[in-house]
Amino acid sequence: MPHVQISFHPAAAAEVEAAVQWYAERSPIAADAFAAEVNTCVERVREAPERWPRYVHGTRRYLFPHFPFSLDVRFISSLPVMQQLAYKVWADKRPVQIV
Repeated sequence: MPHVQISFHPAAAAEVEAAVQWYAERSPIAADAFAAEVNTCVERVREAPERWPRYVHGTRRYLFPHFPFSLDVRFISSLPVMQQLAYKVWADKRPVQIV
């Protein structure tokens, strides 16, 4: 599949903004690093959206390498849409997804 255009679902865009704000309140450096990682992840998905593992409900998942987040991508009319930015935390050594 060639390099494609990506659209963010409004809820996913709001989650990205909330995460950047959360990091900014704690460390501007972390906020900048997180924003850069989001851009890098989106670009990697854009370059090869079908490369990433299949996930639930017809999505594909890209795990962030340095932050506890993932991008879930769904194709709608051949256009990949970022469905959500998922945040994972560890509780009792089991991953728990907060949506």
